[in-house]
Amino acid sequence: MSQFSELIKKEKQFVIQTYSRYPVALKKGDGVYVWDLNNKKYLDFLSGITVNNLGYNHKQIGKVIKESVGDLIHTSNLFYLKPQLRLAEKLSKCTNKGKVFFANSGAEANEAAIKFARAYGNQFKKARKKIITLKNSFHGRTLATIFATGQKKYQKGFQPKVGNYIYADANNITKIKKFLKDDVAAVLIELIQGEGGVNKLDPDFVRFLYSECKKKKILFMVDEIQTGYGRTGKLFAFQHYNIVPDVITMAKAMANGFPMGAMVVKKEVAGLFKPGMHASTFGGGYLISAVAEKVLDIINNKKFLKDVRVISEYFHKKLLAIEKKYDFVLQCKGMGLMYGLKMKCNCSKVVQDLLKQGLITNCVQNNVLRFLPPLIIQKKHVDEAVEKIDSVFFSL
Repeated sequence: MSQFSELIKKEKQFVIQTYSRYPVALKKGDGVYVWDLNNKKYLDFLSGITVNNLGYNHKQIGKVIKESVGDLIHTSNLFYLKPQLRLAEKLSKCTNKGKVFFANSGAEANEAAIKFARAYGNQFKKARKKIITLKNSFHGRTLATIFATGQKKYQKGFQPKVGNYIYADANNITKIKKFLKDDVAAVLIELIQGEGGVNKLDPDFVRFLYSECKKKKILFMVDEIQTGYGRTGKLFAFQHYNIVPDVITMAKAMANGFPMGAMVVKKEVAGLFKPGMHASTFGGGYLISAVAEKVLDIINNKKFLKDVRVISEYFHKKLLAIEKKYDFVLQCKGMGLMYGLKMKCNCSKVVQDLLKQGLITNCVQNNVLRFLPPLIIQKKHVDEAVEKIDSVFFSL
């Protein structure tokens, strides 16, 4: 039995089958490439689903890991941790000047935001119990976050419903206006719906919603788990919309492969969370905070973000040419380095065909081929990816 066959056997025998895995076992990565057990090379245009924004084997990140391992790995949040506090200060300054809660994932960050919205709503004389989210949104896989998610397929099998959510149509001011009443504690949105099909929210819709939330004292919460950390060409997607959310959640790319999430809350309301109301054993640990601080320092740099915008424009033009060339490609959508090609067909087979060509992508909503490359890609990598896409599309 081959080494790969043995891995498949063990996975089926010992791992709960919650993933439909690609038929590949990876063993190493460097820059924007990864290699499998047979030393086949793949160009990664998925970044571990927007996690490895700085690619693989980043030298500065590796140095911080080695140095931190020699100091401390974990102590718990019963102690003051210098790397965590440095990171919190930097996150506060580059977001909403708020206070930070550290977690281990995007789902946990959103769970914290949902709990915070509950605490906020319950302070009113007439408690505000509802949270508005958008259809086709995705906010995580805990019980609270799957029901915050505006897609029934993720909720199937997990009823009864947890939470009091209203699912509104994205980019429809008339319809969402009807829901903005005094029983609503918060609105939680993604500015680009990643799992929902790479759907960008219209600026007029976002600004209307933001304005109404301010007027009616509704918490305006933005999920930046996929869109944060340079993915859109700015550090956070909300910066494109000229708004400052009350609550911002983030995760995925924070520590370039280490599990980390965070919620940043404006100081005016952050005091609603008291000691004992929420916690995380591992959140913001010593080593991971040191790594996350270095990641933030690298990405939150004018030249770095400008380079992302430049390569994004180049990639966008190439994808538009693909859209124009093939009639089964309906639309190129997205921004920054977060793009999707909406197709007439199910794109699952396309993903596998591209994998055989050495390009890693994925399919969302059955018909959107999604690209989330590391932010360090260059024109030669875009050209290589587009050549593989063109080759596969030509054979369809």
